[in-house]
Amino acid sequence: MNSLIAHIQQQMMKPKMLSNGLQALFLVPLLVILAISNWANVTINSAAIILIMVVSLLIGLHKLANQIASVIEKGADNHFR
Repeated sequence: MNSLIAHIQQQMMKPKMLSNGLQALFLVPLLVILAISNWANVTINSAAIILIMVVSLLIGLHKLANQIASVIEKGADNHFR
C-alpha cells in the first residue's frame, strides 16, 4: 500500500500531470457556471462574446497552470535582489 501511495505521489509531481491537474481544478468552476446558466436569452452577439471570453480564459488558465507546475517542480527562488 505504501508503495502505491509513493508511486501516485511521484506521478503527481511530474510537470505534465501536475499541470493537467491544476487545469482541471481551475476549469471546474467555469464548467459549473456555464452549466447552470440560463441560455434562453442568448443571442448570436452575446454567444460570440461568451465564446471569446471562454477561449481567452482557457488560454490564460493553461499558461497559469504551466507556470505554477514549473514553480512547484523547480522550487521557488528565495534570493530576490
